[in-house]
Amino acid sequence: LAVLPLAVVIFGHSKGALLGVLAGTVCYGVRYWRLTFGVLGCGLVLLGGKLWSQGSGSLVERLDIWRDTWAGVTWFGHGLGSLWTVFPFYAEHQDVVARAAPLQAHNDLLQVAFEQGLVGAALAVMAFGCLLWGRWRTRPGIVLVALCAMALVGFPWHMPVTLVVGALALGGLCRRDSLRCPVWDGRIPLVSDVSRPMGFSGRRAF
Repeated sequence: LAVLPLAVVIFGHSKGALLGVLAGTVCYGVRYWRLTFGVLGCGLVLLGGKLWSQGSGSLVERLDIWRDTWAGVTWFGHGLGSLWTVFPFYAEHQDVVARAAPLQAHNDLLQVAFEQGLVGAALAVMAFGCLLWGRWRTRPGIVLVALCAMALVGFPWHMPVTLVVGALALGGLCRRDSLRCPVWDGRIPLVSDVSRPMGFSGRRAF
C-alpha cells in the first residue's frame, strides 16, 4: 500500500514531503543502520536531483522569508494569524510589493514563534517533546516526526489533509494505552479498567 503514495512523493514537486518520508523512515529503521544509511543516501540523491532540476529559487525565497520572520519574533508574539498583516513591517529581504506578503512562513515553528512569541514556541516544543518521549518509534510517533520534518520547510499544520493526519497521530499518542505501552499495535483501547456501575447480577453493566 505504500508504493503508490511513495511514488507520488518521489515524482511530485514537494521537497518537504520527501523530507518527511526520510525522517519517518529513519525513525522506523533506526535499529537497522544499513537501512537507515541506504534511505538517507537515496533521499539525499533525490533531493539533490530535485534541487538541480528545479533550481534553488524556492530555497532562496524561503531563506528571505525566514530571515524577515525571525526579525519580527518577540517574547509574546503578535497574535494568532498575524503573519500576513504584520510581516511587511519587518520585510527587508522579501519584496512584499512585487510578491505580496506570504501567508505562511514555510516553517511552522518559526511561524508559531512570530505569532505566539518565544514563549509559545517553547511551549509547543515541550508539548511535542512530551508526546514523543519514549514513543517516537511507534506508528503515530513516526507520523508526527514526519510531519514535524515537513514543517521545517513547509506548513503541514496549516493544510487540511496533513492537519487531519497529524490530529489522528496526536490522538494516538494521547490514548491511555499508548501512554502505558511503548509500542502502539493499532488496538482499539479497552475500557475494562474504567470503573463502571455494577448490575443487579453482580456483573459489570455495559
